[in-house]
Amino acid sequence: QFRRAIETAGQAIYITDRDGRITYVNPAFEAVTGYRREEAIGQTPYILESDRAPDGYFEGMRETVLSGDVWEDELVNERKDGTEFYSRQTIAPITDESGSVCGFVGIETDITPLKERERQLNVLSRVLRHNLRNEMNVILGRARLIRAQTSSPVAAEAERIGRTGRKLLELGETYREILDLIESETPRRRVSIVG
Repeated sequence: QFRRAIETAGQAIYITDRDGRITYVNPAFEAVTGYRREEAIGQTPYILESDRAPDGYFEGMRETVLSGDVWEDELVNERKDGTEFYSRQTIAPITDESGSVCGFVGIETDITPLKERERQLNVLSRVLRHNLRNEMNVILGRARLIRAQTSSPVAAEAERIGRTGRKLLELGETYREILDLIESETPRRRVSIVG
């Protein structure tokens, strides 16, 4: 039953020995990566490595799981045909009866469609902020012109329009900063699997 569950899982799952050699992949691994089971067995997960990972990235991951912790992160991997895909990856150590790490299980979720939607929303957001800034600058310019050319009651209203317009521009800038924070890379964190 456990094997059937892994075989039918929607996430790409692979198991390696302690040296990182793949000993098992499920059908979703084949579908996501393009590597057939017989091509992947005996290889290391580095067959999926793109050139986007920073230096020392995989060494840090290996140290984490060898120490008994679970490693989780998002990264860009590469399929057999060379196309890149975004992966949310979890790698956990497998221990033997004595508690020594004897292998690893990796679970990859292809999040490429999610990243593409994020990219499209980001572009839309930038266009909307750009348009808001342009239109507000026109309004602020007109408010300054009215204030300079009219008497006190109308000039006071023009000043109020200017203040509101500046607040709206500040709000747009705050929105941009919030989006930048949300889109920034979440730092990796160690998770203890010991109770």
